[in-house]
Amino acid sequence: GHATQATRYYLSSLRHASAQELAGYVRGHWGLENQQHWHLDVTWAEDACHCRRDHAPRNLSTLRKLALSLLQRDDTPMSLRRRRKRVARGDEFLFHVLAQLDHQPETAYG
Repeated sequence: GHATQATRYYLSSLRHASAQELAGYVRGHWGLENQQHWHLDVTWAEDACHCRRDHAPRNLSTLRKLALSLLQRDDTPMSLRRRRKRVARGDEFLFHVLAQLDHQPETAYG
């Protein structure tokens, strides 16, 4: 690959945040995006997927992101990769992970 440079513009409602604070928020956002992409590529080999027709790529990506989110929310003491394999092996752990959909954390909006 080769290095590229791009200018990005961001909007914020944080009126009293310094440039340094805003840069930290932006870096944090991209750090999460990069971490998610890494997990999707390494755990599910998303970059190697050959689905190219119609809505299949977007649908599979959405399902992978949902699965990743659920597996990351699970607090079973094992690696993410191992949790994914355990879900694939049997229904009991799959139902345990899916049950989290019914137990949403409290939000500021109630």
